[in-house]
Amino acid sequence: MSRIAAWLASPHRFPTSSLYVPRHARPANIARRSEVDLQQSAKSPQEFQQQSPAFLDSRGLAYLRQSNYDKAIADYDAALRLRPKIAWSLYGRGLARQHKGMTAEARADIDAATALQPQIADMARKYGIGP
Repeated sequence: MSRIAAWLASPHRFPTSSLYVPRHARPANIARRSEVDLQQSAKSPQEFQQQSPAFLDSRGLAYLRQSNYDKAIADYDAALRLRPKIAWSLYGRGLARQHKGMTAEARADIDAATALQPQIADMARKYGIGP
């Protein structure tokens, strides 16, 4: 048998192969996980995506552009709970609050976003987003 044929027949090549299934992902080991882990692993990709700060930030921007400020604020709040220092979420929430007349909270959010990303107001104007 040639060296290549011996290597292909070798079981030791599988740990580095893309076909290798890690021990924690094998069905027998998945069944041993707690019920909470199993419920979480059963979630669809859409459910995981909706828990993503980037998804919530983008949907908040869509609501902001539609002038649906309450939903925009809710999505920005959810994104900021998951990751507190997202400049775009702070800025978007500040704009939504400004449109609702919540000037003190709006100013605090916009100032916090500007502290994280100083050119955010200029960048937002380029995208047609502004007070």
